[in-house]
Amino acid sequence: MQTLNEKLPQVPKENAFHFIRLACCLIVIYEHAAVLCDAGIPCLSLRGMAVDVFFILSGFWVTLSYLKSSSAKGYALKRIRRIFPQYAATVVLCAVLLASFSSLELRAYFSFSGFWKYLAANLCTLNFLHPSLPGVFGDMAVNGSLWTIKIELAFYVLLPAVIFLAHAVERKFDMWGGVLYLSRCTCFQFYGRCACRA
Repeated sequence: MQTLNEKLPQVPKENAFHFIRLACCLIVIYEHAAVLCDAGIPCLSLRGMAVDVFFILSGFWVTLSYLKSSSAKGYALKRIRRIFPQYAATVVLCAVLLASFSSLELRAYFSFSGFWKYLAANLCTLNFLHPSLPGVFGDMAVNGSLWTIKIELAFYVLLPAVIFLAHAVERKFDMWGGVLYLSRCTCFQFYGRCACRA
């Protein structure tokens, strides 16, 4: 009988995944612009579907990454290298560059405790603790999309346990892959919606 790793699909390098991600990205950008700018441009409310597609694709790729890793440590290091450098750069650059949009003077902006609280909370992926920057956008959240990262990280941690259970029931239940992907995506949607509403 084949093991789970031997059943892994061989995904060709030339595929449509990049196009699908680009299309979803453009949908999210367009629809957020339509809603946030109130510019009178039509909004088809497709951004929720586009985010769901991102989560589904993430489920496929992260599961494949784990199954191809030589160890849990190797998997964790790959995930850290994949997420944190870009995430930290986004948080820091956003905090620094948005100083030009603040109603505060530069010295007051960078010395204000809210600036440092934003950096601390967001670098720890706890953006709900301090989503705003002092004097920027009327003290509204400056990067609402950061809520997805903490959910992504939670599933990175849960995935090895789910894979372990899949190995345990492989002989009795050979459809583990579909259940794993659908469960992960369903949980992503549920917790994502809750976090978005919070």
